[in-house]
Amino acid sequence: MDTTTADMSNWTRAAQNIHDEQGRSGNPPDRAVLAWIGYEAPDATTVLGMGKAEAGAPRLAASINGLGAVRAGRMPETNVVAHSYGTTVSAQALSTTDAHVDRFVALGSAGLPNAVDSAGKVHAEHVSVGQARNVLPDEAGQGDHPAALGRTASGHHVDPSREAFGATVFGTDSNPADAADRKPVLDHDPPTRDRSGYLDADTESVYNVGRVTTGHEDDATAYHPEPPTKRDQDLIDGKPWWMAGR
Repeated sequence: MDTTTADMSNWTRAAQNIHDEQGRSGNPPDRAVLAWIGYEAPDATTVLGMGKAEAGAPRLAASINGLGAVRAGRMPETNVVAHSYGTTVSAQALSTTDAHVDRFVALGSAGLPNAVDSAGKVHAEHVSVGQARNVLPDEAGQGDHPAALGRTASGHHVDPSREAFGATVFGTDSNPADAADRKPVLDHDPPTRDRSGYLDADTESVYNVGRVTTGHEDDATAYHPEPPTKRDQDLIDGKPWWMAGR
């Protein structure tokens, strides 16, 4: 949401972090990571609709198919790593056009289109998902606060992290059992100032993106969803909001 070419430095940094992480697997150096913003991203007034995704999907598909045309006969393995409303756009592109990728990775999804209610409906050999703990908007810094709100939209409410969807969900919350010293995702954004977004260096999330996009899915850390915050659990249990968390 609200991404333009004016702030693409954040996305080039995210792309660099993915590229660096892919290199840690001992993979060949001949690879590229592209930060793609080939459509008009939604703002706060349009993010709950499908209009921007429906307009952007053919543009993304054209970019993917253009790579195939240029590299015909020697097509590299191709991945789409999408974030937030980008997962909506990408799932629309990979389900309604002839574009196909080897791997589709959805991070902090704002909801896939309603028709894309299973991983099998995405034109990708592998579908992986990273979703940090869902928290309410006033708990920013403790998890992903906008993604769940995006999934309340009537046209894109599919949560790809749910077991019924059929994707492989990897860890983002840095469970001590298998995340070593990697940082948990504590913010919805990809790269952030405090280095706790989905694609910040040294996070469990970007580590796993590096694994799954190089064919090392088995090395990704397991998904151990964090329980609700104390305040959220109090609200779930029916405690009055003015007493919750105390």
